[in-house]
Amino acid sequence: MRYTLLILILTVSGTVCSQLQGQTLSLFSVSQTASSQIAYTAGTTTTFASDVWTGSYDLGVTGITNGSSSLPNPGQGSSGSTVLFADHTFNALSWDLNGSAQGTINAGLGNPGSSFPTISQTTIVSANLSFFIDTPFTINLQSALSSQFTGNEPYDPFFGRAQTKLFAQVIDGQLVNQYLADWDTFFGSTGGSYTGSFNSAVFRLEFGADAVLDANDPGAFLNQYSSYDLQMSVQPVPEPSGMLLIGVGAAFLGLRRRRRAVSTTSVF
Repeated sequence: MRYTLLILILTVSGTVCSQLQGQTLSLFSVSQTASSQIAYTAGTTTTFASDVWTGSYDLGVTGITNGSSSLPNPGQGSSGSTVLFADHTFNALSWDLNGSAQGTINAGLGNPGSSFPTISQTTIVSANLSFFIDTPFTINLQSALSSQFTGNEPYDPFFGRAQTKLFAQVIDGQLVNQYLADWDTFFGSTGGSYTGSFNSAVFRLEFGADAVLDANDPGAFLNQYSSYDLQMSVQPVPEPSGMLLIGVGAAFLGLRRRRRAVSTTSVF
């Protein structure tokens, strides 16, 4: 039997615009796809039974998506179920995506010696978010993954994985077309983070997480639980002219306080 956590990036389109305190964050190709599946193969490449749930929602609004799949007894005494939960929060300054996937499978009589699973469980969450900002800003990005697998049978080494990428198409008016951040978050690692400041830029944020659990050994009863968290925030940076005005204002207030102090001293 084997355990893996894979990545799938899907793209669909939409349009959202929000104002960031005098700064415009424009999003395009904004959507997410989630799916949950249980399949029974009887130890061959042929799928004899499956239950698939798929859902999609707009990342430009705050919301929750959840779904589940199950096969009570597809064959050879096997069974399986999976539940997916995804929560996303979008506002003018940040985008947060977090969720979890939980699955249980029972291989029943199984098919020992076969390279194909008797029963398998798959959950997928993927996102592709493109946006541009046209005034000075600082962007912060971080993601993390936690995965746990338990079972009553020996199994091959397993790993958990989530992938986060930040692709820059244009920076400060110059065409760059390169990844500024690209990291894999494996089971047992701490994830990754990125921070950068720019005058203007066009970005594409890619994130994907996929959990797969399968078995073909007789009597195998397996569970998996994975959770993920992705956070992106954009903070406006005062332009030089704004900083100059702040400096002049501070100097004026300091001079005014000094004159008041001198005036008070002269009275006595």
